[in-house]
Amino acid sequence: MKIVYYLLIIFPCIASAQLVQADTNMVCKGQAVRLFINPKLFSPTDFCLDYEGVRDGLHYYSSCNQISFDDAFAFARLMKGNLVTVNDDAKNRFVARLKPAYIKWLGFFQDPGAESFNDPPDPASGFVWMSGAKAGYTRWASAQPDNLENANPGKNVILGCTIVTPPEWCDVDKNDGHKYIAIIETTQSTIPVFPQVEVLWETGSTAREIIVNPTKSKYYKVQVIIDGQVYQDSIKIQVPEAKADFSKFGGCGNPFYSRPVLTSNLPTNDLNISWIFGDANNSGKDFKPDLQTYNSGDIISKVKVESISCGEIVLDSSTTLLLEYPFDTAQLIQKELKLNEIFTLNPLNQKEGFIYNWVPPTGLNNPNIAEPQFMALDPVEYILKIDDGFGCKTEEVFQFTIDPNIIIYLPNAFTPNSDNENDLFKIITNTGFYGQLRQFTIFNRWSQIVFDSDKIWEWDGKIKGKDAPLGIYHYALRYEIEKVPYVKTGSVFLIR
Repeated sequence: MKIVYYLLIIFPCIASAQLVQADTNMVCKGQAVRLFINPKLFSPTDFCLDYEGVRDGLHYYSSCNQISFDDAFAFARLMKGNLVTVNDDAKNRFVARLKPAYIKWLGFFQDPGAESFNDPPDPASGFVWMSGAKAGYTRWASAQPDNLENANPGKNVILGCTIVTPPEWCDVDKNDGHKYIAIIETTQSTIPVFPQVEVLWETGSTAREIIVNPTKSKYYKVQVIIDGQVYQDSIKIQVPEAKADFSKFGGCGNPFYSRPVLTSNLPTNDLNISWIFGDANNSGKDFKPDLQTYNSGDIISKVKVESISCGEIVLDSSTTLLLEYPFDTAQLIQKELKLNEIFTLNPLNQKEGFIYNWVPPTGLNNPNIAEPQFMALDPVEYILKIDDGFGCKTEEVFQFTIDPNIIIYLPNAFTPNSDNENDLFKIITNTGFYGQLRQFTIFNRWSQIVFDSDKIWEWDGKIKGKDAPLGIYHYALRYEIEKVPYVKTGSVFLIR
């Protein structure tokens, strides 16, 4: 089944995969720009599709000719369908057989982080190419798609690429001049009479194109009604904008440093950028300069950004920074903890951007954050090394002891040889111990229990009345402190 019309008018492919397009997506403030609906939606002379087959209730069509991606998307909408999507190998093979001469295939998907992703999101926005496939490999470029076959719009889309020799893999830039065979899936079993298309812009205009004069970057929204079915679309028109972050500064004062960051929607070659940091300045095109000054106290940090093409100041921003030694003098912290107490370290010097390194890292849940936690098991000293991110450094020291009334001690070796010295492996608690011992279990190297008691807190080195083999044994002591259960584990050597 085929319907063919002759091409009368050719329009350039300008915007991303959208029904609404623009002469350009970037203008100077107040500059006029034309927004228009893809003219293929109003031109039956351009509309030509071949019927390819049916699968699982969906009908498949291909464009008679290689067309731009924008026009492929418009054809899919005229068919009340979508560019074909796949979610498994079987459907991938089916689609590949529809146009076997087009041995190169192309995948792309909607990326919410893409600059062309519309607000609100819609099927027309955010398409980016999936790269990295092997040459001639008729599959997805990276991972298998994850949408259902009948979910329209789908996330991942296939297009036939080229039939040139040698074959090309044209996934670098969809606007690089390549044309593609559109593969469309739809519930429509026949190609309908060219539908009636209406337009309604957010401005109230029903014209196919409008002129806008944006003074700030914004989305322009439109409804395209195809035979009564409404498709919402939008396009972002940007004016030159820039924003500076002055928050990254520091140092001990010999000198002080600043690493401001500029973000802009303009290309670097269209900008003149001037930075000031105290008595330091930097002019050129540096978005992330390294500045330094020997000034101190309240100083002015400034940036001025000019668009060369528009001949206008895009940003003229300044802030006052207090340059001073970044650390307060910390006193030695000494504290007594209860056994098994979970304690959070709280250093005096805390600030976003500081780099932390606790020494030793043993027992800490994260030795590279300001406030790590640890469980009090033994007396310990922690030293916190702090760097402000600009080479200025200091240290804070924390010393911890364990409440002497709650210490539980088990030796790491004993000699049950009846010489009345170290004959027993026994639990020793300090005078004043206010915990409760609950269970004492000892295992051999094969994890077999050789001793287990909830009343006796010592082992004589015998198993069923006979001397246990020499070697290493493991233990688990269960106890409670103020009704909170704990387990102490370890190893002991039995020698004679």
